[in-house]
Amino acid sequence: MFNIDIRYNLYCSPKKYSWRGAGVVELDALEKRCLLRWTVGSNPTLSAIVWAIYPSLFKMKLKKLLFFVVVSILALSLVLIKLATGTIYVDGPLMQSIADQLSFGPRYVGSNGHQKVRQYIQKSLKSTDAAVFKQAWVDEETGMALENYLARFNPEARRRIIIAAHYDTDPTAKKDKHRSSAPVPGASDGASATAVLLQLAKTIKSADIDKDIGLDLVFLDAENYDAGSFSDWHPKGSGYFARNIGEFYAQLPESALVVDMVCDKNLNFNQEKASLQSANGTVSKVWQIGRALDPKAFSGDQLVEIKDDHNQLISAGIPSMVLIDLDYPYHDTTADSIDKCSEKSLVTTLELLKRYVQASAK
Repeated sequence: MFNIDIRYNLYCSPKKYSWRGAGVVELDALEKRCLLRWTVGSNPTLSAIVWAIYPSLFKMKLKKLLFFVVVSILALSLVLIKLATGTIYVDGPLMQSIADQLSFGPRYVGSNGHQKVRQYIQKSLKSTDAAVFKQAWVDEETGMALENYLARFNPEARRRIIIAAHYDTDPTAKKDKHRSSAPVPGASDGASATAVLLQLAKTIKSADIDKDIGLDLVFLDAENYDAGSFSDWHPKGSGYFARNIGEFYAQLPESALVVDMVCDKNLNFNQEKASLQSANGTVSKVWQIGRALDPKAFSGDQLVEIKDDHNQLISAGIPSMVLIDLDYPYHDTTADSIDKCSEKSLVTTLELLKRYVQASAK
């Protein structure tokens, strides 16, 4: 709970009076020009800021001064409370979704937050036109109960594409120099792509998607559960989905696009090696759309190799790619928080996905 302690004293001439917000005072006497001494939470820095912003307080008549004090206290308290909770950064539905997810706490497998974000996803999808499926299983290696979710649009279409994201977060901030054993908040790594896919599910109807193409939004569990090494890393959610692809498809989807870490204020995507090898046409299509939307975000010309959920889908025979901003400096740290995110970057990603689905029908 955020708590702010504000104390203020009024000193008037010729006689000194104190005001504590209660009791009777002599208003006529207090009409004299007064000096306001304002201390905020015994914080010298904040006090200095207040004095720097409000030098005219020295010259105000008391009735106006008291009114100004009350309004200022309310406004300052609201700003500080918002700063403390992080909600000051929310400026759109996508950022609000990230804030919602972060309010559940860490969302690593087995945590209370993990259960809450599952409920959040399922509740959000119920308000859409999608046919929603839950893929639940118990992981043989760990005994953990895991769940993937599939939201299907145009279910009668034989041609199908997948857009996927993981919704869990990392239990440990491996790259954090000071708190490496603490859980990752996962504003970017976990919440951002989930927010985009949920908003896509809510707005896809307005995108006028061709009925000949079917869209499946897949929310994957336990991407962060098994870190492993670069060579043997195997995410559990996408791995199980890939091994049991026949549960949802009589014939393989035409392509899969995995979205991950897409909220950075300085959005920067690079093409990925396995993606180009598996789905060169999809990568070209995504980059053509992306450069039309935000040339700077898609200006990167580096060829990188990234292990992500797309590797598991490739192993199932589905041409797959990953769209990820791995230049994000707060990855796998406790600083992966909402203040690093931007509604603009999220909207860019959302619009890209809409145009990608539209282009896939051609």
